[in-house]
Amino acid sequence: MVAPSKPQKVQANGKDSWFWVPAIANIQTPKITEINAVSGVNISCYLLAEQEGVTSTTEKVRLARLLCETSTTEGLGEQTWSLADITGVFDPQAAAGSLGKKAWELFQDPVNPGYLARRQGVVAYQDTPEAAVGQFFDIFKVEASQATPGKTANDASGIYSFTAGVALLDQAFNVAAVAGP
Repeated sequence: MVAPSKPQKVQANGKDSWFWVPAIANIQTPKITEINAVSGVNISCYLLAEQEGVTSTTEKVRLARLLCETSTTEGLGEQTWSLADITGVFDPQAAAGSLGKKAWELFQDPVNPGYLARRQGVVAYQDTPEAAVGQFFDIFKVEASQATPGKTANDASGIYSFTAGVALLDQAFNVAAVAGP
C-alpha cells in the first residue's frame, strides 16, 4: 500500500499579489519582463482585502434515457468562468500620476484588453515586490470598464474606493514566469 501524501498548509493572509500588465505574448509562459513592465502596476496594496478571484460554474446536463434504462444519468455541459470586478482605493484629492491615484488612473479609459496576473503564496507587501522568474502566477486576459468612484461605507469606517468591471477573456492557472527580454 502506498502511503498517503500530505501537502504543507500555506497560509494565505497577506500573500496575494495582483499585477496589472498591459501585454503578455503567451499566457502559458508569461515573461518576467512583461509582468514587471514599467507600464504595468502592482495593484496589490490598492485592492480591498475582500477582492475575490476567479470563479467557475460547470453546467450539469441530464442525458437522454435509453429505452432499456430505468434511470437517467448526468453529463457535464458548459463551464463558465468569471473574474470579480476590481475594487480598489484612491485619494480623490491626490495629484495626477501620484501614488494616491495610480490604480484609479489605470481604469479611467476602458482597457481592451489587458492582463491581471495573480501571484499567491508570497508576501504581497515587502521591500522587493517585483515578480521573479520561477514564481507561479494565474494569468487572466481581461477587458476592464472605466472605474466608478465611491466609498466603502457612509460612516466613520468608510474610505474612498473605486470599482471597475472586468470581463474574463482567457485564463491560465499556476504557470511559471520565465526569463525574457
